[in-house]
Amino acid sequence: MGPSAVDAEQARLAGLEQYGPQLQPYLAPGEMLCAAVPVRLDADIKDPPSKLLPKSPGVLGRVGGALERVAPVLAPSETVLTGILNIASGKVWGGGWQSHAGQLIIAVYPLKRAEGAGILGASLQIAVTDRRVLVVYLPKRASKLPAGVLAEYGPGQLRNRPEPPPKRQKHRADLVFPDGSWIAFQADSPQQADLLRHILSAAA
Repeated sequence: MGPSAVDAEQARLAGLEQYGPQLQPYLAPGEMLCAAVPVRLDADIKDPPSKLLPKSPGVLGRVGGALERVAPVLAPSETVLTGILNIASGKVWGGGWQSHAGQLIIAVYPLKRAEGAGILGASLQIAVTDRRVLVVYLPKRASKLPAGVLAEYGPGQLRNRPEPPPKRQKHRADLVFPDGSWIAFQADSPQQADLLRHILSAAA
């Protein structure tokens, strides 16, 4: 097991210890949590058009076939640097607003507003179990909306994007949805990004 594999395993164990108790209520009887990775939508993803936003953001609904991410708290300097690198590196999502990726971005927007997370994004968790992948909203700060499952996928439905992100963006993991659309996520640390890419490559 190389250094990166060791770091990823340490990140996996730390995530289970930190987030496992909060995610347990969303698991089915007998379901085992294998990994929990906090992420956020890439900071360079623009807000969706207002005409597409939910009319009643007070109710947390599940997004069919869309992935949600948990929000990492990067230092301001890291956040600004990430934005600059994204501008230089091109696209951070693809598929259009009606795609699974677009629907996820639309679903996350009210959560970001409710949490007051601003550029850091809504507090999302990608929870990988022995049966499925869940995208869970777990607010890290005061929020007007409750925690809950935003989306779920069967084995292999949510995958690591074959084209790797720019090497300088070590916090980034690009994930592909069942319809082929994709989104760039930012994890809390490079080790967590490596873990996310690894577990979703292995599950593909």
